[in-house]
Amino acid sequence: MDMLDEAEQTLNAGRVKDEEGKFAEAFALYQHGLEKLMEKLKQPMSSEKKEYYKNIITDYMARAEVIKKKKDTATEPLVQEIRIQNEDTGWTFRRILAKPMADSPTHIRIQDPYLHARHQVTGFKGNRMQFGT
Repeated sequence: MDMLDEAEQTLNAGRVKDEEGKFAEAFALYQHGLEKLMEKLKQPMSSEKKEYYKNIITDYMARAEVIKKKKDTATEPLVQEIRIQNEDTGWTFRRILAKPMADSPTHIRIQDPYLHARHQVTGFKGNRMQFGT
């Protein structure tokens, strides 16, 4: 999947969450999709295409600003997205979960398509116990 497809898919998912009233999730998706579109703008392209993408970015940024105000007053769960780049090191579960655990949450949902090796799950469970949840 190329950058443009990923941006479109992410922004569409944000729109769905927006329509469902899940503003924190929608905001995070809009933010991620807009970042991808801005990366696309850095690539060589015709001025017409560049203008087209700028208009899309402007529209979604405006909606994201509205969503940001709504999510700040909503009672839905906080969504925190941490993007770890390829080859990054030092991202322990303790480091990732420190901020969310400081608020003493009752639930934490982790979506990680790469959390499947036995040592990763064991490490996660170990940190869960250390946090006392």
